[in-house]
Amino acid sequence: MNIITAFLPEARSLIDHLGLKKTSSPEDSETIFKNETHTLLISGMGSQNMINAINHLVGLSSVSFTPWLNLGIAGHGSAPIGSAHIVAKCFHESDTKSFYPPQLFSTPFNKTLLKTLKKPSIDYESETAFDMEGYSFFKTASKFCPIELIQSVKIISDNPESPLLEFNKSTVNKLFNPHIPSIIELINQMEIFAARLRPDTSLEKWFNKISPHQSFTETQTHQLRKAIRHAHTLEIPLEEIEKVVKNSKDSRSSMKRINEMLDKKRIFP
Repeated sequence: MNIITAFLPEARSLIDHLGLKKTSSPEDSETIFKNETHTLLISGMGSQNMINAINHLVGLSSVSFTPWLNLGIAGHGSAPIGSAHIVAKCFHESDTKSFYPPQLFSTPFNKTLLKTLKKPSIDYESETAFDMEGYSFFKTASKFCPIELIQSVKIISDNPESPLLEFNKSTVNKLFNPHIPSIIELINQMEIFAARLRPDTSLEKWFNKISPHQSFTETQTHQLRKAIRHAHTLEIPLEEIEKVVKNSKDSRSSMKRINEMLDKKRIFP
């Protein structure tokens, strides 16, 4: 499990409950906390820091289907201070794409929209949470992991009645404390689900056989693994997937033809 928070106070209670320890690496000693199964990184504020954090964690481990969880405070247009919300839709103020993390896990958290801003704001919108990292979290993590295993929980720190200018940073740890048991339960559920999603050895062998036929990008590599898993589920012979890849002119056309094959099987079972 990879966990990212922007600031240490957002992570302090979870670090204590999971027994995480600072790493011994000099360059990571102030930002990385670990135990045998969890890695938590303090990214710093803003989108670029989030992107850097995810890429750094990916570089530390090549394990596929590792769940990702973003925890942090957020403003909200109508929710009470201290309430916890799981993100059901995330979008950016200047981008047209949105991310919809599937709501597969049982939690007491209310669902929320999350709007990512370039800078802090007190222009609150009803039923919407605001942060500065969420969009980059979903966009970057989804390059390495199925969206089902990418989740974000936001604790509300400010709203129109208690605006950002009045927020006391020293209260962050207290805001998180009541929600730690539920956050740990979410982590447990995500890890169990990840174990179910990991491909069996035979599918990985097929991936290793098929992928050398084209020069797949990192994103396409993830898509190919997912397509092989889906083809197996849909009872499409994996020899057919290999044939498509071998006979395509490039990796892009390979993925297009594979997706067309999968779509036909889904529509006409």
